[in-house]
Amino acid sequence: MPKVADICSLGGLLRRQTGKDNNRAPARDGCSASLPEQSNRTQCERLVEESLAMVTSLNPLIGYDAAAAIAKEAFASGKTVRDLCIEKIHSRTLRRKDSDGVVTESELSKALDPRSMTEPESRLR
Repeated sequence: MPKVADICSLGGLLRRQTGKDNNRAPARDGCSASLPEQSNRTQCERLVEESLAMVTSLNPLIGYDAAAAIAKEAFASGKTVRDLCIEKIHSRTLRRKDSDGVVTESELSKALDPRSMTEPESRLR
């Protein structure tokens, strides 16, 4: 499963990794490393949101087995991980791994924040 950074380089991540500091960095699916236009940012955000890799960040919250089941169901249904999780929250079936408590939409939003996946220091804020 590709990592979020492989799918789209938010905020010039690819430019920093490759040492390139120009607008001619490689592009993938309309997503350039420098993000000079709003359309590229929108495209990048859409690609990240649709990625099954988003489920990885749910492991600490709901556990590996539950996250894997969500990835499998999202793939089969064509829904995004976020949309499927929201459905499960509303039906009270998305449970925390360490308790019987239901995950909240706030916890889900924090867990599925792509910036926190590409910028580890943002998790500390």
